[in-house]
Amino acid sequence: GLPLAVTISLAYSTKKMLKDNNLIRVLAACETMGNATNICSDKTGTLTLNKMTVVESYMAGQYSDSDMGTTPCRVLSNQISPAARNIIIQGICVNTTANLDEAGEVLGNKTEGALLLMVNSPNTVPNTDYYKTRKELKDDTYDRVFPFSSARKRMSVLITNKSSSGAAGGRVTRSSPGSTGGVLYCKGAPEFVVRDCTTKLSSDGNTTPLTGADRAELTKLMDAWAASAYRVLAIAHRDLDSHTVKAAADHNVDPASLESC
Repeated sequence: GLPLAVTISLAYSTKKMLKDNNLIRVLAACETMGNATNICSDKTGTLTLNKMTVVESYMAGQYSDSDMGTTPCRVLSNQISPAARNIIIQGICVNTTANLDEAGEVLGNKTEGALLLMVNSPNTVPNTDYYKTRKELKDDTYDRVFPFSSARKRMSVLITNKSSSGAAGGRVTRSSPGSTGGVLYCKGAPEFVVRDCTTKLSSDGNTTPLTGADRAELTKLMDAWAASAYRVLAIAHRDLDSHTVKAAADHNVDPASLESC
């Protein structure tokens, strides 16, 4: 019948295309590959190094551009205050599934590894040990991890502050009047993360309202990076009160409600 005839025809075509060094592994792709005129491919280790790095950034109101000699490491080191620097570094160190081995190679997600490499870089002054920072802040007994989801387009980690009884081991993420319960660190698709933000982090470590002009500037910057084939990520944080933190610890809260102000 017809199905058999079509299968035989496709099989014959794949053998004919193989003579042109075009190997078809799935018969259904025969027609598509037969119409291809140009094939662009990449071989890891030849055209790329299979190693991602942070090349440009906009952190706490400070922009970095490698073409201008201003690297993200320099922004972390001397263009923003220690308070703003600590908030950014804490968010990167605790909100990740990646690690670095003794040789500095990334174990796990390459994109998250690129952020750890930036924090752990000798060019970041003072030098930061990402693993030590993570161990000091994060405790699986008290903290919640909200894995990346395709619906939320982000991953978040809730770090609890020291309770009145000291149950959280005396850990305080940062000194902020608003962080009585804890801090939610978020990382994900910029169009979703920025959409849910109402304030921005300034270079002095304080937060100011995120205006329409700020959103337009961020959108323009993100579009330019995307057009340059960069993988763009947004990092945010939110102070939470003790009641909200307790609800999250009891698994009585939707992560999406925590991630939007």
